[in-house]
Amino acid sequence: MKNILKLYGYIRDERNRLITTAIVSVLLSSAGLVAPLLFRYVINELSAVATHQATGNITSKVVLVLVGLAVLYLVDNIFSFFQERMSDRLQADINVKLRQRMFAHMMRLSIDYYEQTKVGETMIKVENALAQFGFWLNGLTQGTLTQLIQIVIAAGLLWYINLAVGITVTVLVSLSIAIQVIRIRRSRELRTLARQQYELAGGHFNETITHIATIRSSVPGAVPTAKYREMMEKARDLTYRQNNIEQYGNLARSLVNDVAVVAAVALIAWQALHGHASPGDVVAVALYLQLIANAVGPLGRLIVTTSQVETSVERITDLLETPLGVVDAPDAVELEELRSLEFRNVSFCYPGKKRRVLDNVSFTMTHGETLALVGPSGTGKTTITKLILRFYEPSGGEILINGRPVEQFTQESIRQHLGMVMQDVALFNDTVEANLQLANPEASKAEVRAAAAQAHADVFIESLPEKYQTMVGERGVKLSGGEKQRVAVARAILKQPNLIILDEATSALDSESERHVQAGLHELMADRMAVVIAHRLSTVMRADQILVLRNGKVVERGKHADLAERRGGLYAKLFKLQTEGFAKV
Repeated sequence: MKNILKLYGYIRDERNRLITTAIVSVLLSSAGLVAPLLFRYVINELSAVATHQATGNITSKVVLVLVGLAVLYLVDNIFSFFQERMSDRLQADINVKLRQRMFAHMMRLSIDYYEQTKVGETMIKVENALAQFGFWLNGLTQGTLTQLIQIVIAAGLLWYINLAVGITVTVLVSLSIAIQVIRIRRSRELRTLARQQYELAGGHFNETITHIATIRSSVPGAVPTAKYREMMEKARDLTYRQNNIEQYGNLARSLVNDVAVVAAVALIAWQALHGHASPGDVVAVALYLQLIANAVGPLGRLIVTTSQVETSVERITDLLETPLGVVDAPDAVELEELRSLEFRNVSFCYPGKKRRVLDNVSFTMTHGETLALVGPSGTGKTTITKLILRFYEPSGGEILINGRPVEQFTQESIRQHLGMVMQDVALFNDTVEANLQLANPEASKAEVRAAAAQAHADVFIESLPEKYQTMVGERGVKLSGGEKQRVAVARAILKQPNLIILDEATSALDSESERHVQAGLHELMADRMAVVIAHRLSTVMRADQILVLRNGKVVERGKHADLAERRGGLYAKLFKLQTEGFAKV
């Protein structure tokens, strides 16, 4: 129950509703438990009439009890209605609050978490866990809690009616529950192993389908199919073993329950035949035995599902307990304007790694300047932009904004002054207008259209079937690469950032698309600070400062004209390679 109790800690504000639901369950249990006592009274009185032992007005007493019984069943139905209503709404509200809590937490998790975690698989597991927890909570509040209370009180009433019967039933029911617990403990490990194996097979399935074109062109189809078959068969065998343990346990539990019923009925019947129990006692015992028998099954299922939910809920609590990574300092203030940016001897290692991705990198840029980052792949260019965005903290050195340590400002306010145009444009399956407004949800239609025109995106948007209301499809599949890039440029213009980051924004475009995007970028970068990452050196020739990186270190810096003429320089070799096509770096 450790993980379930942890999860309860995230919904403490629903405590009063949970308590109210529990109270209604107690009242509902009480209503059901009184009925056998009333039947016992009626049967005993009728037996007294039959044996001529009755005194007084028996008819009025019996009628009064039967009326009370009718009222009791009416109250039972009313409580049952309210319990179901409260339970359903409670489950829905808790489900929404937990999802909102997870979404808010995931929005604040470090980028490192997303770069090292298969988020899609994680979310599928979390969704399954939420569904399991919801069904478990609904079952607990709608019936199982009532049945648990009924078992305890019914056993106590059996002790009251007939001590021998009460002891017999308590011992045998306790044995039945013990068998259930032992069965769960033995099957829990196999259930976990089977679940993990099914998840591995599911991951293989998803990964294979995602890369189906590559698989078909490079790998014999029998290879992934055979691997999937092997994984599924292993999962099936584990499930068989788990099912065997549970089935034998269920058989033993059912036999014990049947023995309990037969033994109790035989005992009370024997006592009735010898005058030590009344006919009403026999009826009451039979009714309470039926109630207990009906309740033990659901109670056993609750024990099973509680074990399963405890394992599943661990995924939710693990996610909610994942450290946030970069957090704001308690005294951090809002950044009003970004006027300058400085890296001062900045070094960086990714979490869990020893190799430095950046090693004593320094540069300074002020309003209106463009800084270009060039060099071979894996030299730390994109890492510099991640540090600017405060996705990570430097391992050494410091980053300054307006001459002050970056930690003095809130992350959100820093990012409000930054705009991004990347090679892989993030577009949602929504309208063109909605995708543009992501950068500035408060922007008017006129502002959206002005930004599109400035980015040279208005021409193709006006040619779309529904213009700005056209759905772009999942990940923007209905738009070409150049069109998506122009949407990204327009989105950045709409944000009006102080500093724009361009990460290979035109590297995958044809010449015509690049011409349109470059025109938009020129408008975007006018009178702003800009950090440009590019392998295509023609896009950085106008930069005010070019940093050439190799193995995380700045090996050259300067303007294009100087670097291109530097003998033996890395930049000069790269430039020659791209312009002549024969040189080797």
